[in-house]
Amino acid sequence: MERGADKIPPHVAAKNAWFYAEDGAALGAVAPDVVRAMFERTHVPVPQEKWQQMHDSGLDVGARAGRTTEL
Repeated sequence: MERGADKIPPHVAAKNAWFYAEDGAALGAVAPDVVRAMFERTHVPVPQEKWQQMHDSGLDVGARAGRTTEL
């Protein structure tokens, strides 16, 4: 928490990004079903009522859902 606002030097950020990209590409090649499941869970549509309930509960999700398809 103490270093949360510290900046990462660009060369360190680039090196880390390359490692993450490499690992992600490997995971996608070896286990595409896992990557697909991760994507689907991340981008699942949220009904407007549920979105409003989350917003009213204090979550920082914005006042309106971008998608209104039922789960």
